[in-house]
Amino acid sequence: MWKKKISRTRVPGQSLRKNEKGQVALFVALIFQVLFVFFAMIVNVGLLVHHKINLQNSVDLAAYYGAMKQAEMLNAVAHVNYQIRQSWKLMTFRYRQMGTAGATNQHPYKPGPLGGATPGQIQNDNDVAWESEPAFCIPYNPVSIVNQNETYCRDAGGVSVPNPGVPRLGPASIFVNFQSSIRSTAIALRQQFGKGCQYAMGVNWLQLAKFIGAYKLDIRNRKKLLLAIANQISTANPTDIDGQPIREGVYKTLIKNLTYQNQDSLRGKFNDSGVGSGTNEADFEFINSLAMDGCNSAGNEVAPPHWLSENLIFPFYLAIDANCDKVTETTDNSTTDFTANWVNTGSKVAAFKNAIAVFKPEVVQAANDFLQEIGTQDPNMLLYRTSIGYEKNPWCVAYVGVSAKTTPKIPFSPLGDITMKATAYAKPFGGRIGPWYTDKWDSGSDRSSDTAVMIDKVLPFRVRAGQDIGNMDPNQLKVQGRLYPNYSRYMGDDIGVSSRLTMGQFGQALHTRGVIDLTWYDQLIEDDFDGKNSAGDVLAWDKVQNKAPTIRETEIAAVVPDQFDVANYSIDPDFYNNYLRRLEKGYGSKWNFLLRGDMGSRMNGSEDEKRFSIRNQLDVLKDPNRKILDWQSKLTYYINEFGQLLTSWQQKTPDDYVLDDSRFGKCDVNYQIKQDSEDRQFTSGSCTAGGRTGYSVKLVDGQFLRNQVNGQTKDYELGGKGVVGPIKNPPPENF
Repeated sequence: MWKKKISRTRVPGQSLRKNEKGQVALFVALIFQVLFVFFAMIVNVGLLVHHKINLQNSVDLAAYYGAMKQAEMLNAVAHVNYQIRQSWKLMTFRYRQMGTAGATNQHPYKPGPLGGATPGQIQNDNDVAWESEPAFCIPYNPVSIVNQNETYCRDAGGVSVPNPGVPRLGPASIFVNFQSSIRSTAIALRQQFGKGCQYAMGVNWLQLAKFIGAYKLDIRNRKKLLLAIANQISTANPTDIDGQPIREGVYKTLIKNLTYQNQDSLRGKFNDSGVGSGTNEADFEFINSLAMDGCNSAGNEVAPPHWLSENLIFPFYLAIDANCDKVTETTDNSTTDFTANWVNTGSKVAAFKNAIAVFKPEVVQAANDFLQEIGTQDPNMLLYRTSIGYEKNPWCVAYVGVSAKTTPKIPFSPLGDITMKATAYAKPFGGRIGPWYTDKWDSGSDRSSDTAVMIDKVLPFRVRAGQDIGNMDPNQLKVQGRLYPNYSRYMGDDIGVSSRLTMGQFGQALHTRGVIDLTWYDQLIEDDFDGKNSAGDVLAWDKVQNKAPTIRETEIAAVVPDQFDVANYSIDPDFYNNYLRRLEKGYGSKWNFLLRGDMGSRMNGSEDEKRFSIRNQLDVLKDPNRKILDWQSKLTYYINEFGQLLTSWQQKTPDDYVLDDSRFGKCDVNYQIKQDSEDRQFTSGSCTAGGRTGYSVKLVDGQFLRNQVNGQTKDYELGGKGVVGPIKNPPPENF
């Protein structure tokens, strides 16, 4: 049978094959797996990059935090180092200015006739050196131990001084009887003078001994604080200015800035202080460069760490004494022999026979022993040695290093968990702890060069700790401007405060600001400036009326920062509020000595007396009602405003590192932080929108710290012009 063939009519656009339906769906299903793998890889790589960037940024912030805390401690060290310089300036004032203002026959300031109404005047307006040797002599008007018309100090350097004398009798005449009566009166005056002479000369020696002794006690306390701070940041686990562990703060800063996945990787391995077990320690590492060998602490809290070196100096002191019983008659009067004797050159107590006569010999001998500059290696005894402060070793670079490893859990990771590591270094820069003694520091040396050019050209001789030159003849050591206490007022100053103009200014202040009562200095031998209940006040103080005498203002004016200080020290205008109170809270119970403010503060007084700081010293100098010095029109080289202390690096914007000279060394009065502000408002430099003082912080490349530039070894010119060498404390290669 024939079957009928059935034909199908093709509809346009319709497939003839029934099984072609769903092929695209199958293709999409197959390609989706490939696309998903690529998508997962993109997500995985993106998350990996995200966590890596986050880890690096967090480590950068942690290193920056550590260096910032390191910088704060260095700022405190720098300021206390400046306090030591101010102590030296005060000692120099008391010896050179107070001690010679009575030598009116040679002094640049002439006070006029004793007891007369003739006003005094400065004889020389030129900034040239006073050539006479400064021999200390305090019994002159207006010092209270002498009468108004009495002085023992008209000449300097031991020249014979006129004695209310016994005139020689002339030829017989009708005036013989009259002359006899004059002679009898003169003899009585001479006897009175002899008693006054012995007392005055004994007190003269004692007053200089008080000044030198107080200076040594003063710097002992200042050194203790500086060394305590310096040693705190010279250990593997340093603490900050608030007494808190820096490593712990670095770890917390790191953790708080990590993503959850990075955090989760670290948190289980370390406690809140960043301390982990031995197997995990490499996952978070912190290094303090000032704790590395050669730059670390010496292991003694009163010895400087190896990145600091003390500039011990040896000043010689002269004091006037008199042979009060010996009278040499001249044509018109008689004189008592006055001589200038060395005070601190061995045990020459016998030279000051009037002191022995007035005071007990054992007291004189004990004081004499204290005045000597005996060579020693004992750190406790070195606290008393005359010093201009400490210089920082440039080959010991201050920086903080932080590294961290994390293994974040990332989804779709075809290779499993990946461990990432980030490292960062940050360092303080731009601050100044103080000047070197000379302008070069050889690589490998423990102090600045002994043969280079001095920075402060008029300082006395520098000596080493064990060196003793006190028994040498000072006349063999004489170098112009370098034997006696002195200091530079500006960079390149080769005269210092022996300037006739400077001496004239202070001579005028001493002679015109009222009586100087030496009982105002009794506290200098009653207070050791170290006890927790002490006032810690090395300036004159009227205990009877419990107030500041006028001479105190003159002493403050003598120590105000000058151009040399601003060029070489990081000085905070309000040390008490910005640093000292934080140190007291952090270390007050740990350190067994008094933490003192700037010169002029009284630590057992009112809050205003405690917080007396550099900015207050400037206020005393500038107060028009006090009129201490003609500080604006004469070459005194003082700074005018505390804003001029703000000489640290200040960028224009966060992304523009060019120095902003519109704010450098300036602080508009509207931006000055008041001293009675709330704690949260205080900041280094005491200026909210102006210049700044102290160390800044920056991130640095580890290769730079390893003396590497573009793969090439490079030594840096850190020791002065032309003096190159490697950094002494580079980071470990495996860090």
